[in-house]
Amino acid sequence: MANILVADDEPNILKLISFFLKSLGYTVYGAGSGQEALDFFNADPARVDLVISDLIMPGLSGLELCRELKGRCPVIIVSAMSDDANIARAAEAGAVDFIAKPYDLEQIKLKLPQILQKSGQS
Repeated sequence: MANILVADDEPNILKLISFFLKSLGYTVYGAGSGQEALDFFNADPARVDLVISDLIMPGLSGLELCRELKGRCPVIIVSAMSDDANIARAAEAGAVDFIAKPYDLEQIKLKLPQILQKSGQS
């Protein structure tokens, strides 16, 4: 199974999505900020197959993280602000997908294998 790095500045949301992904068999690493996620990734890029990042975080935002990782690792942006403008910004930054909060866990369960397969990480 793939290794997923989840970046979210809300500890409860980070715990929820991490628990869910672990229950599906993924190895999950958590980061409480975009900068923490970028530092984790840069320390050993081979251990991360996919990043799931909140859009809005203090410091390095999800969009900035996505731009930093563009071409190096697929990134899914998540946000409660799922309007067309934010979805377009995420796509422009290089995100492979955008998932609205609150999380639809069934949607994530179905999407992740497809995204990982497209990126050659399945």
